[in-house]
Amino acid sequence: MRIDERGFTLIEMVLSVGIVTLLAGLSLPVYLSFQSGNDLTTTTETVADTLRRAETYVRANSGDSQWGVDFRPGGVTLFQGATYASRNTAFDEPVTIPGDVTVNYSGDIIFSKLTGLPASAAAIGFGSSNGSTSTVTINTAGAVDY
Repeated sequence: MRIDERGFTLIEMVLSVGIVTLLAGLSLPVYLSFQSGNDLTTTTETVADTLRRAETYVRANSGDSQWGVDFRPGGVTLFQGATYASRNTAFDEPVTIPGDVTVNYSGDIIFSKLTGLPASAAAIGFGSSNGSTSTVTINTAGAVDY
């Protein structure tokens, strides 16, 4: 066997593993921050879409009933009925909120059966573990914005 055909030395292997470990260690916080921001954006858009869907169901007279959106820790539920407590559970559409996103709103937003308008204006705040925030607003005319 010739000397120039032996393979890798221990030092070369240690340096290669060290460089890969260093790159992975430096990129992990960037990835986690990106993931947290992505979860916040996705949650904001999903909640806005859920509110719009409740309004659409009321305006289409779906089920000849009121529709609403209930906010609880860890999730949001689109429901049919005048209140979350008296809802028809067969029509529930739950949406799970990622664990690194907090919702700063509690209760229900109910859309009127006759007008399709929300009972009141609301601002739903969201926060992520990386410090980013966003807000979904709904005015008394039913316009949803984020």
